[in-house]
Amino acid sequence: LVKALDGENALAEMPYPWHLDQPYALALRVRGRSVEAFVDGRRVFQTVDTERPLEGGAAALVCDVGRIDVDRVSVHPIRD
Repeated sequence: LVKALDGENALAEMPYPWHLDQPYALALRVRGRSVEAFVDGRRVFQTVDTERPLEGGAAALVCDVGRIDVDRVSVHPIRD
């Protein structure tokens, strides 16, 4: 998970045992400074953005090497 604000800052990263041609549902939940990441509904990490947290902006999927296939991207407010 990379934040782009006056350069790039890695907020979190982890290895994941992915398989070619296997679809995965990725999700991020952001509440204030807290960010949770999920793969197929299972939380894989949680982090807190402590340095100049963003209060708005945009999201992007970036692949530096290889390729990425994306079926759908959606952004919506969290409903409690």
